[in-house]
Formats: sequence, structure tokens, C-alpha cells
Amino acid sequence: MKEPRPDQDPFGTLPPTPPPDEREDQTAHILEFLQTAHGATRVDDKGDWFYDTVSAISIHLLLKSRLPGPPLLWAWYGSFDRQRGESIYQSLTPQQDPQILEILGETGLRYNEESLRRSGLLFLESDRRLVYDLLADFLLMRLDEVETQTEDRLTQMLTPKDTWSEKHLARVVHTLQTAPLGSLQRQAVYQEFSTGYQKATARHLMDMAATEPFWIEPPPPFDRVERRLISLARFLGQKAHRLGVYVSKMDYEGNTRRRTWENPRKAGRHRTGTRGITLEQEAHFLTLGLPPGASLSQVKNAYRQKVKQHHPDQGGTVQDFLSLQEAYELLLTQVYRSDREEE
Repeated sequence: MKEPRPDQDPFGTLPPTPPPDEREDQTAHILEFLQTAHGATRVDDKGDWFYDTVSAISIHLLLKSRLPGPPLLWAWYGSFDRQRGESIYQSLTPQQDPQILEILGETGLRYNEESLRRSGLLFLESDRRLVYDLLADFLLMRLDEVETQTEDRLTQMLTPKDTWSEKHLARVVHTLQTAPLGSLQRQAVYQEFSTGYQKATARHLMDMAATEPFWIEPPPPFDRVERRLISLARFLGQKAHRLGVYVSKMDYEGNTRRRTWENPRKAGRHRTGTRGITLEQEAHFLTLGLPPGASLSQVKNAYRQKVKQHHPDQGGTVQDFLSLQEAYELLLTQVYRSDREEE
């Protein structure tokens, strides 16, 4: 886009605005502009706040406001990276509110910055920090509630269905991390703010915090929550072991074998194939990274490689190491016994 000259109206539709009187205080005009841009909010029947329209400061609104046009217009335009080809119609979203004060500071206009900060028509870093701190507090209380549950409730939570427990535990922690706040907690956040715009922006942040992308790199106030989540995962794993629910692949398979011994009729049905591989034995092949029915030499080679990778001396876990040994030994005794006898 060709860059217009400062003495030109880039839209070609509005009469030029007379230069401002440098002695005139523009605070009232700026507040009126912010009210036009940020004041339209609504509250639903659940008491949650929303932007009535997309709340964004744009050059269109600047031109329609009573603010002196050219000084603010060109400061706005200059705040964007022209090398990236961003349009002069660029808007500032609520997440960029602090930038409004920076741009105003570059215009040379006279105004009372403290009045702007107190107006509640901007959502500044202090407001954002307040929401994040409150969210962190509520999440920590949620984790406290989990740790103080009855053993029956914990057993129900920690018993996986058709999955290994490591993944199940990860899902439990992820649910605690991203579950939306309850109505009373959201109302407690709203009470910290005086204007609908601030409440609507706080609602936006609360919704964002209940999404997975937010937790890829959460803001610093959530460091304590992340540390607590790691501690909680360890607590749940230990608790699950003590309660006798399955928390490892090896334990899960061991229980499958136990059910098979106790009730052979309910054992896994045989797959088609020369060896009649059972579901349990398929799991042993997968532990070694092999397809069911692989040859004895493939099993031996895969076991040697896996043992080297997962040996505790090489940074592996004892649990993984024992799982590999168990899978290998059971395959040798259950699937390849005749092959070994012929060797």
C-alpha cells in the first residue's frame, strides 16, 4: 500500500481536521472516544459479560471522534510495521490496550493520563495481572479439593477405562487444568472491576485460560499452578498404587493375565494366524515396537535395542525396563517356545 503524505486525508472522504490547540486539554475528548470504542458491552442471563460488538480501536473510530485527527491518525499509522504491509485500517484489540497510552504519548496532545487509567475504558497490565492472580488462586483451590477427596472418589477418578493409566492420569490433570471456572468464581472476578468493558475483557481472559493453547506457554502468574500440577500428578500416581488401581502398563497387563488365569473362558480371543496371537500377546509385541507375529529374530533384535535405550543407567525408568523384560520373556515362553526348542 502506498504510504499517504501527512498532509493528505488517506480516506479522501472527510474534510481535513483543523490542527489542535496545543494549550487545550484533550482528556474529555479522549474519554469520549474510548467510551464510543469500548463502552458497548452486555451481560447475559448467567451474569457473564461480553462485548456487544468487537471492541477494537480503529482509525475509522478515530476519524469519527472529536479528537484532533491528523496528530493521532499519523501516530497510529506509524505504530504499525509498514515493512510487513499492515493496513492503515489496522485495529487495536483489547489485548493491546496498553499500546493506546503509548500512541497517545507520541501525539503531543495535552491530557491527564491518570484520568484515562481510572476511567475503566482501558484494560491495562495491572488489570490483566489481577485476573491471572485470581484465576491461579481458584485453580489452586480446585487442586486442594482433589487431594482431600475420599478414597472412593479418588478410586473412581483414577481407574482408567480401556487405556494405560499414564495417559489416564495425564487426562485427569489436563481436565483439572482447563475446566472452566464456576459461576460463583466468575462473579468473584467481575466484582474486582467497575466497568462493563473491564468485566467483558476479564471474561475473555477466563475463557482463554480454559483452553489447551493457553497452557502451552502460560503467563508467569501460573508458574505456581504448573508446579502444583506436577506435584498433584505425582500424588495421584502414588495414591492410585496404594488404592490398587492400575497406574502402569505393566500393572494393567498383569491384571489382564490374572483375569485370564482366573477365568480362561474370558481370555482374549485368538487372532487369525499361524501362531494364534492373543490380545495380551499383541500388547507384548507393541511394547517391543513390533507388529504382532514378528519373527523370533526380530523379537530378539528389538529387545536388545530397547533394553539399551531404556536401561536405567542410560536415563530410562525402572518401570519401562521391567516392562520390556517381561514382554520379552513372555513372548519367548508363550509364542516362541517351539522355535527355541528347535534351535
